[in-house]
Amino acid sequence: MPLPQVADAPRDRPFLGAAILFGGILAVAMMDVVGKLLSANMTVAQVSWARFFFHFVLLSPFALASPAVRGRAAFAKEPWRWHFLRGALIAGSSFAFFGALQKNPVPDALAVFFVEPIIVAFLARWFLGEKPRGRVYAAGAAGLAGVLVILRPGGGAGYDWTILLALLAAVCFAGYIVLSRAAASASSLATSWYTAFFAMLLSAPFAFYFWAPPTPGLWADMAFLGLLAAAGHTLIILSCRFAPAAQMAVLHYAEVPVAVVLSWFVFAHFPSPWVWGGVALIFAAKLLAISAPAKRG
Repeated sequence: MPLPQVADAPRDRPFLGAAILFGGILAVAMMDVVGKLLSANMTVAQVSWARFFFHFVLLSPFALASPAVRGRAAFAKEPWRWHFLRGALIAGSSFAFFGALQKNPVPDALAVFFVEPIIVAFLARWFLGEKPRGRVYAAGAAGLAGVLVILRPGGGAGYDWTILLALLAAVCFAGYIVLSRAAASASSLATSWYTAFFAMLLSAPFAFYFWAPPTPGLWADMAFLGLLAAAGHTLIILSCRFAPAAQMAVLHYAEVPVAVVLSWFVFAHFPSPWVWGGVALIFAAKLLAISAPAKRG
């Protein structure tokens, strides 16, 4: 089913979109590290809920002052069910990825997660009115090969099985990115706020079922997690106003070196050559996917 297309589609300004996106992924890389630290003392369900609760709370003063929220312009641009679906997708992605981070290194889980841009290339071509060419299928196969290089099934890579949750997170996040591009002319602030609201509601039952009372210090860390999430994902949504989803998705790889530096500094972990080889293969696959000419259908 085609996604709703906005009437006033944004002009393509890829360099501005790339600069905004880079700011967003810096915040998200820091969020991943904070989330892994929190998961050592809290359940994954709590960490995921906190990420959206504080995201929503911290954005609320700005969102409620925005004409796009007060005048319900965001719903005029895009029906509420698409905000709900985006919230469900990002909640699923967050829950799965924090689950992967709990017992696996941040850069390694990210490397598996970054098959996501390949999935975006498929979804953007199918659901945003473009038809995939043969090279896109070849890119998908190459991206999967990159994931297998990282995981090395049966090869003694030593990952916990929860690393596979990063693949589930990638599928959910790809859908979130495509939905963000489909609503690109709506208010980025309103879209981020409504998305956090629905994700918070959907993740709350799981969080309170597995609730363990946090200390005051953990509450502060949870608020910081939400601040990073609010900044990062508002910027990611904003970047989709200025360039195609698939074009922006390739730049998400900048999160890997940022995560490597942070993980090395905080956890004293540096990825193996197998991880770097898999990342290189996935990156090459993504370049192949976005270089394939698309036709509108």
